[in-house]
Amino acid sequence: MPNITVRDGIIHSRKLEYNLVDHCNLSCAQCSHMSPHMKTGSIPLDIFASDINRLSTVYRVEKLRFVGGEPLLNPHILDYIQVARDSGICKRIEIATNGTLLDRAPDVLFSSVDSISVSWYPTPQSHEHILKLASEKCRRYGTKFRVERIERFRKMQITEPIADKQIINDIYQSCMIAHTWDCQTFYDGRFYLCSRPIYAASYLQQAEFSAPDFRTLDGVPLHESDLKERLIKALSSTQPLKACEYCLGTIGCYSSWHQLPTRSRRKPMPTTFNHDMISWKRMRFLLAWRKVESNILKRWPSAALAKWISVALTSIIGD
Repeated sequence: MPNITVRDGIIHSRKLEYNLVDHCNLSCAQCSHMSPHMKTGSIPLDIFASDINRLSTVYRVEKLRFVGGEPLLNPHILDYIQVARDSGICKRIEIATNGTLLDRAPDVLFSSVDSISVSWYPTPQSHEHILKLASEKCRRYGTKFRVERIERFRKMQITEPIADKQIINDIYQSCMIAHTWDCQTFYDGRFYLCSRPIYAASYLQQAEFSAPDFRTLDGVPLHESDLKERLIKALSSTQPLKACEYCLGTIGCYSSWHQLPTRSRRKPMPTTFNHDMISWKRMRFLLAWRKVESNILKRWPSAALAKWISVALTSIIGD
């Protein structure tokens, strides 16, 4: 489960993400949010406002992270940032971007957030001068600026469900997205442990496979009674999501970063599970780590200790 605490009737976590748009100006193969295969679009501001204000009554985080797709493609990004500020749900706001559009962003964007995180892919669109300009603006406004070079992605999405329930459970229990990196999110009236349930059905349908309604099956409705109790139950659950049957989590094998051709964006290639897709050594390590971590935190419950353990794990094993 994610590392949460409950204080004064409020759930506290380190991070929360929000997909500001579904689409992207790049087409990275194995994109974890499946952005190359999504239609252009975003959740309207009024729905976002209703959802975040409702969630903020029972949920608080250190950092709200606007992700995508490419969040800078949302023309109303400043309005979403202001609504998030006003909700009181977070102490800090971050934009996670591929960096290719930062030279077009107005100065007020740099001053309106606490940090900007750039995933720098090996594409000509990510010119170094763009990042230098953005870095200078962040320095001017006291905004943290971080750049991470990324040259590989993990294989995650498959188009037919994994038949072995034990493998599904082990993938879920070892998933750093769900349990280590605090990638919880909300979207169109529901809260999710990760973003996979939001986009998996659209991906499968484009690949011409039937798809369960993951959004309903794996989401926690935000605008019903007893929200805090239902969120705690979902966050504490040891049961895999329905979307986990079609996902390799964070133990899929790596593939080199590359852009998808148009035909592959419009119709993803069918991919059935086979054992060679998984890094079994990584899975065994993560499962063992999870048991040790659980025992430590049961004996010494501490949000600071939980954060240190998560940082240590990421440093040891990588992305």
